[in-house]
Amino acid sequence: MVDLKEFHDVLLEILIEFDRICRKYDIKYSLAWGTLLGAVRHQGFIPWDDDVDIIMPRKDYEKFLKLSSQELNNNYFLQSINTETAYQYNITRIRKNNTAMIYSNWKNAGFHQGIYMDISPIDHIPDDEKLFAKQKRKIIFLTPIRAARNKDVFFNCGLNLNKFVKSILYVVLNCFPRKYCQRKEYEAITKYNDSRTKRVGLISEGGVLLNTPADLRPFDSKVLDEFVDIEFEGRQFLATKYYDEMLKFWYGDYMQLPPKEQQVMFHQPEIFSTNRSYKEFL
Repeated sequence: MVDLKEFHDVLLEILIEFDRICRKYDIKYSLAWGTLLGAVRHQGFIPWDDDVDIIMPRKDYEKFLKLSSQELNNNYFLQSINTETAYQYNITRIRKNNTAMIYSNWKNAGFHQGIYMDISPIDHIPDDEKLFAKQKRKIIFLTPIRAARNKDVFFNCGLNLNKFVKSILYVVLNCFPRKYCQRKEYEAITKYNDSRTKRVGLISEGGVLLNTPADLRPFDSKVLDEFVDIEFEGRQFLATKYYDEMLKFWYGDYMQLPPKEQQVMFHQPEIFSTNRSYKEFL
């Protein structure tokens, strides 16, 4: 059973540490999705929410990753494709050590499974739809090659294939050169970041591009130009200056509470602890 008060306390602790580093080095970020909605509608966590989401312009994201190795407090672990071999995602997480948030699908995945917050890099999208389609195809093709480096990640990544076909694909994809494919994927994701395009988005995972949820649609690039302080749990964090416009874009009438039956945790870990390491359970 997840105690949401204890859970929120740990998430806030992680967010404070992240913000400390960003403020020190003038790194820009924005609260995003449900976290931004919580800040505006509840001045803190949505009472039933179970995560913290951050978006960052690519250059700030990479600056943070570089500095975190020397700056991040030892109570936390920066989890990325470059810091943990078993972790095969292009979204970075800050995990709190000596905690546990273990989903049934990842029990044997072999990576750190403490309580975490998500940090998503935002990249530019070409204005030409044909070029965007080409960019998407490359990323969608290369994502499963990356995922196949971890068997548990690959077989739970949502590919709508039967187990036999997936098993054959897993073997084939592991024949591709890892470093080369990772470099080509990064090049495809960041190809237009030196251009002033009209749109940006979370495009670093092929699954998002293959079946884009409504709240992960590309958005106006101006959103990551200006940032303001916003209250969240009695503290000040950064948010895009256009937070009202973004929340309407993501959620419509965002001040309206959802029906009671929808006011539940989205993620449901099998094992959860705010004071015991995930290692004790695996």
